[in-house]
Amino acid sequence: MPTATGYLEGQPVTVLRDSGYNTVLVKRSLVPEKSFTSITRTVHILDGSSRQLPEAKVYIDCPFFRGPTVALCMKKPLYDVFLGNIDRVIFLSGSTTAHHLSDVARLHKESTPAGELAPYPSVSPVLPTLSAVTRRTREMKLPVVASNELVVTPQVLGKVAERR
Repeated sequence: MPTATGYLEGQPVTVLRDSGYNTVLVKRSLVPEKSFTSITRTVHILDGSSRQLPEAKVYIDCPFFRGPTVALCMKKPLYDVFLGNIDRVIFLSGSTTAHHLSDVARLHKESTPAGELAPYPSVSPVLPTLSAVTRRTREMKLPVVASNELVVTPQVLGKVAERR
């Protein structure tokens, strides 16, 4: 997965472009208190666990995305910014992934109007739960084909346990 240098609220950050993700996740300590929305969202992690994370309106400037968006904030993520599949996100190949602060200042003036956020599924009040990983078949609205249904009863589990 590609990484790049960029800026979160004008601060230099490392950005991971994660195409298996459907949200934006940022390091909480990099977000100003005034940016928090007082909304928390449930995020389901790949290992099956869930977390409640606060939501904030932030400005991101990196090679993959530029503009305001809603992000979820985590205390100790592996990267400063995880950029998932949201509107206006791009994948750059074969180009530089470095950004300079002078470019950011100029581009902030040319960017999306301050009140206009990049929409993504979690902004909807109808969708209070997010997935850290979204299957590409789900994103493409393709049916997920499952193998034959397994019927496991307590009796079957007991027999398996006896064999061990």
